Amino acid sequence: NGDKIIHEHVSKILGRDTPIQTWACTFNKSKAEALLARKYNSQRPINKAALARLEETMMHGEYIDSFGDPIRLSREGDLMDGQHRLQAVVNTDTEYMFYVVQGLPDETFPFMDQNKSRTIKEHLALLDIPNPGDMASTTNLLYHLMTESTRNPRAAVTVRMVQDHPRLGDAVVWAKKMQKAAHIPVKIGAALHFLYSAVGQIEADKFFTLLMQGGEIMGIPSHPVTKLKDKLLDEYLAKTKHQPTNKPKVDEAIMAWIHQAWTAYLAEEPLRRWIPTASQSLLVEDIASMARGAITLRLSYADPNHSDTQQVA
Repeated sequence: NGDKIIHEHVSKILGRDTPIQTWACTFNKSKAEALLARKYNSQRPINKAALARLEETMMHGEYIDSFGDPIRLSREGDLMDGQHRLQAVVNTDTEYMFYVVQGLPDETFPFMDQNKSRTIKEHLALLDIPNPGDMASTTNLLYHLMTESTRNPRAAVTVRMVQDHPRLGDAVVWAKKMQKAAHIPVKIGAALHFLYSAVGQIEADKFFTLLMQGGEIMGIPSHPVTKLKDKLLDEYLAKTKHQPTNKPKVDEAIMAWIHQAWTAYLAEEPLRRWIPTASQSLLVEDIASMARGAITLRLSYADPNHSDTQQVA
């Protein structure tokens, strides 16, 4: 039938023998638009984040369709499942082949889209990456800093980030130790240990060791590490009394405090007062700049020297 070979068979669906047609079809922009114009009623709204991930995957040639997850059509040929994939084809003006199933009864619609895609943590766990949950949250934070996006990276981008920067694993191990001793969230401790180690491994290790263990510096109130240790403890105690309502702002404040103390520590200067809250974003931007310089973000599967590789700078 034109560009497709249609297979017809009878399948038992919801307890009834149902005539089904199946075929593989290459969808370009016009074909995808034609099918999107025939959406089955009561379709869920487009999930913008999911659509953006699909678009990015298709633009970089990394979309691999599972033929076990077809485009599903009703008996009349109306689109019941697959709108995100087809809309991504339209938006990127690309061509992809999908397996198509037609003939599904109306009663099957509530059962569509029950599968849940793997999380980044699950992708890392499949690759036997240690501490996959903490590694996922750390790479997400670094990606947000580098791109100024609230979206998490695609799993493939995260995997390449972890593979290209093995020191991230060491940073996570450090951060897990710091979590209880210094009251620093693991993702923040790991991200900053990784970035500061790029500046100076010995200095970074000593800075965070002092933060965890204290020592003689605790008798010097204006020492940057003493000042930071007290600030983090105050924040922790306040949090135990009432849960903060704006976690991103709390995370930003913690990063700003640590970075201000780190800068003073490197300069061997006392830290007498904290930067005003309104100016904390400047310190976070400095951290983001460090991340762009230290991390190569590969947005496609290409080799590190390939033109598709993006160095965020």
